[in-house]
Amino acid sequence: MPAYQFPTSTEVVNLENSTYSPGPNVATGYNFANSENPAPASKIRGFLKGVQDVMAYIKQDDEAFVAPTLLNSWVQFGSGFRFGQYNKAKNNVVTLRGMVRSGTATVGTIIFTLPVGYRPAFEEIFAVVSDDAFGQIRVDVNGNVKIHTGTNAWISFSGISFSI
Repeated sequence: MPAYQFPTSTEVVNLENSTYSPGPNVATGYNFANSENPAPASKIRGFLKGVQDVMAYIKQDDEAFVAPTLLNSWVQFGSGFRFGQYNKAKNNVVTLRGMVRSGTATVGTIIFTLPVGYRPAFEEIFAVVSDDAFGQIRVDVNGNVKIHTGTNAWISFSGISFSI
């Protein structure tokens, strides 16, 4: 099968008589640009419908970011920085972002808990920045977002994401 060729501005797809259309349709085996084996109009319509379905999925919005209820004296960092938040994308990837400060910073202290539907299947470990140094956040199967290494001056959640 020949490589895909993009149509020029003068090429037109005629869905009624389907005698010519630009580019191949690898899924059906038809070569839309080959007049010896023209694709029927129904195949072209099906191909275009598939493209429309993919574009509709891509345009779906991810869930809005949510500021969690912070525990163990943790508070939002503030001072012009993004609040600690989480969301779930349409592809089931949970993302954390923002900064928190001033809470209890002993190993295993829960900063907040993700709701059901946002929790990983296995415990996840993430390297983060904490007061300009290395820190570590762990997210367990119960949704607990816990400090493992770092200080309570501040912790950034930037770069934390995982599939559920």
